[in-house]
Amino acid sequence: MNSRLAVAGDVYLQWLVEPAHFPAAGETVVADRASWRVGGHGALQAMAAAHLGGQVLLWGHLGEDPFADLLRTELREAGVGLAGLSRSRQSPSGVAFTWVNAAGQSQTTKVPGANACYEVRHLEHHQQGLAQCGCALLSSGIPEETLAHAARLARQSGAKVILDPAADTRVTDELLAGVDYVILNEETLALLTRAPLCDFSQAIAALKARELRGRGVPTVIVKLGPLGALLVKEDLEHLWRPPAGASGDVTQSADLFAAAFAVALASGKTDLSAGKFAVAAAACKRWQPGEAPVFPSLAEVEHYLKPPLVKSQI
Repeated sequence: MNSRLAVAGDVYLQWLVEPAHFPAAGETVVADRASWRVGGHGALQAMAAAHLGGQVLLWGHLGEDPFADLLRTELREAGVGLAGLSRSRQSPSGVAFTWVNAAGQSQTTKVPGANACYEVRHLEHHQQGLAQCGCALLSSGIPEETLAHAARLARQSGAKVILDPAADTRVTDELLAGVDYVILNEETLALLTRAPLCDFSQAIAALKARELRGRGVPTVIVKLGPLGALLVKEDLEHLWRPPAGASGDVTQSADLFAAAFAVALASGKTDLSAGKFAVAAAACKRWQPGEAPVFPSLAEVEHYLKPPLVKSQI
């Protein structure tokens, strides 16, 4: 694959602290270790796409601080194009703090910083290279009006537009009208369709996806955890199941799934083929909450897509 795509979304410096237990009010706990890494849906999706062979332009907003320099270095070394990253003198770079205790439970606090101040003017100033992108992946954590404008710019350049909103993303009809695909989990689908939050069956997920299509979205993709992912469009309903022998959870592999779908779509694959590729990529997820992601390569994903060898009977 040799695909060009743009990713718009949040970028954080993610701090990980590992105490034996979470502190109670007023308690001080000594942790065994602390470390930092790149965080944010936009940044992680851009890195995952680069590992899968995509030529990636990241649209995002950082501060004028040492954290921004660390993030730029890590993103550049991961193969992500940084021409779309703007910097703010008024707001610091976004920072997130995650605590993971000995039982593997986690708590996270985010300080959005520059992510919340990412305005349309910043986006327009750094739109170079978009004309060569076959696909734009719009993530979460930046203002809705900036996402909507990114969708318009991508559409004008002829790119296919994918929206991958988090549960707290403000999703308006204006934003939905500017996208070709919406990728979402059961929680976000329930919120957008005012349904009770539950583990959706395939039939209920399809029903709610068609309800969302009524708001102007041509194609809806619902992540259904270990069942795979469901595609719903005007004339088709299709469930992509994980490859045989895989134990990956598509919902838990959210950023990886969205990045893989965008890479495949940008390279010219049909949405059916792109979804199959994305589910296979999600099956390659090997890291646990709190651990640094180790994104799969294109070769690893293609290995999952190969049909199993059948021994000939003599």
